[in-house]
Amino acid sequence: MTNPDYLKQWDELPDNYREGHLKLNSVIEWEGYSKLTVTAFDKPDHFQMKMYLPKVDLDPTKYDVSYSYSLTGDNDKTVLNIEIGD
Repeated sequence: MTNPDYLKQWDELPDNYREGHLKLNSVIEWEGYSKLTVTAFDKPDHFQMKMYLPKVDLDPTKYDVSYSYSLTGDNDKTVLNIEIGD
């Protein structure tokens, strides 16, 4: 779930992302547009990221947007759950 090769199967990563597997405090940055920082990490089945938007003229605490990713089992399948919000 934290391997960039797998992440690219269900989400976008910047072309210049070379940091390897995500871990606590990892940063994914689309330079000049947005930055996501891993703020919670419960390997192997959950992590959460917070978004920072450098072009938005607000303090980041005013737009507290997080992305939460988790894996759950459903019989013989693995389900990826994605929650986006504050």
